[in-house]
Amino acid sequence: MTTITTKTFKFTNANLKPLPSNQANSSSTELEVSDTEIIGLKCLAGKTGNKRFLLRYKFSGRKCSVTIGRSPDIDINQVRKVARKYIKYDC
Repeated sequence: MTTITTKTFKFTNANLKPLPSNQANSSSTELEVSDTEIIGLKCLAGKTGNKRFLLRYKFSGRKCSVTIGRSPDIDINQVRKVARKYIKYDC
C-alpha cells in the first residue's frame, strides 16, 4: 500500500490515479486530500478505493459542501470548472 507524504498538493489526473485507498483499520471512513489550486476542493478516497471530489465553500455566510463527481468518471479540469462556478456565487 502506498503512503502519501502530504495531504495537500495540486491535483492532476496523473497524481490522483495512484492515490491509495483509506486503510481498512482506520477510524475515519475516507482519506481526505486537498487541492492547492482551489481552496476547499477535496478528493476523498474510501476504504474500497473509490475516489470522489468534494467542494466545501460558503454561501450567504453558511458552510456548504457538494459532491462534484467520482474519479475517473470526471476529469480534474472539469471538476475545477464546476468548483469555480460554486465559488463564484459565494456571498
